[in-house]
Amino acid sequence: PSPRASIVSAVASFAAAGSTLAVVPDALSQFQLTLPGETAVPGRPGGKTGAPLARVRQVPFTLSVRAVDRYFNLIATITHTAALGTSASSATLPAPTALVAGSRLFTGLTFHVTGLFTLAATDLTDPAVTSGTSAVFGVSPPSLSSPTASFHVPPGSRVATLGGAVSGTASDSSSVERVTL
Repeated sequence: PSPRASIVSAVASFAAAGSTLAVVPDALSQFQLTLPGETAVPGRPGGKTGAPLARVRQVPFTLSVRAVDRYFNLIATITHTAALGTSASSATLPAPTALVAGSRLFTGLTFHVTGLFTLAATDLTDPAVTSGTSAVFGVSPPSLSSPTASFHVPPGSRVATLGGAVSGTASDSSSVERVTL
C-alpha cells in the first residue's frame, strides 16, 4: 500500500449559518513549480494537472513557485527566498526573490536557445527543503509565418472599447483574417 492523500471539504448548513472545514498543511516539504498550461491541485499525485505549454525562443513568460507540504498544500506562512535554475545553456532568469504568503510569480523568463528543458526552484533560506523541478517543456524558434495583428489609429485619436474588445485584421504570408481581441 502506498501513502494516500485525501482532499476533505465539508459544508454543513444550520438555518442561515454555514460551516467549513479547513485543511491545515503539514510541514514544508518542497517547492512546486507550475508553468503556463499547468494548474496546482493539492492532494493530487504530483500536485498539479495539465502539461506545460511549449515556449518560443526570446519570448518572455511567467511561472509560479509555491512552498508546499508533502501533499502539495500551500503553506502561506513561508517567506523563504527562491532561486530559479534551468537545464538550458542560455536563458535569462529573474533574480532570487522571497516568497509572499508561500508563493511567488516569477516573470521575464526568456530562453535564448531551442530544445527540451526543465526549470528548478531552490530554497536559499533552508537548503533542506526539496527543490522543485518542472516537467520537460519545449522551446521552439519563432515562426517566420506567425500571424501578426495590426491596427491603425490616426495620430491624436483615442481608443475606447466596449467590454474590452478590439477588432482588426491579422495576416501572414497566405491569408488575411478579421479578428476580435
